[in-house]
Amino acid sequence: MKNKAKLLATATSLAALAFFAAVGFMNFVFVGHTDGFIPKQSGDAAAWVQAIGSVFAIYFSFQLGAWQLKEAERQADISDAKERSRIEAGYRSVVEQLHKAGSDLFDVIAFQEPRQLKLTWSIYLGAMTAASLAAFQAIPVHDLGNAMRIRAAFKLYAAIQTMYGHAEVAYGGKREGTILDHNTVLVEGATQRLLFNLAWKDFQTAYATDSAALSANEGPSSQAMT
Repeated sequence: MKNKAKLLATATSLAALAFFAAVGFMNFVFVGHTDGFIPKQSGDAAAWVQAIGSVFAIYFSFQLGAWQLKEAERQADISDAKERSRIEAGYRSVVEQLHKAGSDLFDVIAFQEPRQLKLTWSIYLGAMTAASLAAFQAIPVHDLGNAMRIRAAFKLYAAIQTMYGHAEVAYGGKREGTILDHNTVLVEGATQRLLFNLAWKDFQTAYATDSAALSANEGPSSQAMT
């Protein structure tokens, strides 16, 4: 639609200019033989000036409208990019909080004795870990930005969720008839911690890669502007 309007306005302007050029040419050719089209009264001259001015007014009005449309689209793109960045930053903070809760979970299990662990679990660790897991479940993970980020975040969540389940049984006493001793939890914790660390490294790499790509794309355009 925008291209059609531009084509129509340009065609109209060219047609009007061609008309006045033709009139001027006929005046030049036939001025010695006929009265030509040369205005003989001030009113005629004013009409010619008004007609020519109208042509230029149409052309420049279109150019102004096209510039305003382009500027509005540019501002909309900037606004969308800012909103997108705000959303991604918020969801990234949720994943970072999940990582912090996971780190605390693995550290406490690795360094505290079973009796102290049960107390720590009941006071804050169990509830904090559960809240962080629930917060991750509540976010639309597709808004993390790309597949690499999403995959890493899910791996991070899986490692914490697995460890949370074992700790809930061993220290929270929530599942009757199920017994998990501290040594078993420690062995499983070593495996899950490794997966946890790898997932977090992948998550950070995903953001670092995107930042590097963005800087590379912005570099040439920034140099061109300067």
